[in-house]
Amino acid sequence: MVTLRGVDFASVKAQVEQASEWLSVQAPAQPPTQPPAHGKVQSAHEDRPYCQAHKAVLKRYERNGQVWYSHKLANGQWCRGK
Repeated sequence: MVTLRGVDFASVKAQVEQASEWLSVQAPAQPPTQPPAHGKVQSAHEDRPYCQAHKAVLKRYERNGQVWYSHKLANGQWCRGK
């Protein structure tokens, strides 16, 4: 989440441009050209699983010996990888 504040449109616009540039550098590598089925985990590196359907990095969760990867959607629901 990114929050930008300013006293006028011009100052916020400048912040948006800077934030956009910074976020494009921070974004994960582009996914492969042929996306897998919805919810499947794809990753070039085992430590960075990726949800092709939502273009999001999945976070690793573990409970009671079970491990899974998921990310939260904008509507509050969860997308679970394998």
